[in-house]
Amino acid sequence: MENNLDTKSISSLLGRAEWNYSGHSNRVFSVKFVDENTLISGGWDSVIHLWDVRQSKSVKSFYGPHLAGDSLDFRDNTILTGCYAAKN
Repeated sequence: MENNLDTKSISSLLGRAEWNYSGHSNRVFSVKFVDENTLISGGWDSVIHLWDVRQSKSVKSFYGPHLAGDSLDFRDNTILTGCYAAKN
């Protein structure tokens, strides 16, 4: 069985936020696979999304960290993030 890296084919599209559809509403800066079917993402909209690639949608989300770089990780069943805040 060939994997997607070998065939360069798309297996799932994860869409942007629209009415009645959960997704990012601004630039995404970091994506991390949790396992083969689940990933997390974050960016300028200050929302972390948990995606199930089998469903091609965000299955959970939480508001908080404003990511402006590669500052997202998953370790020991915990989501770790950095957070950007402008100094005045």
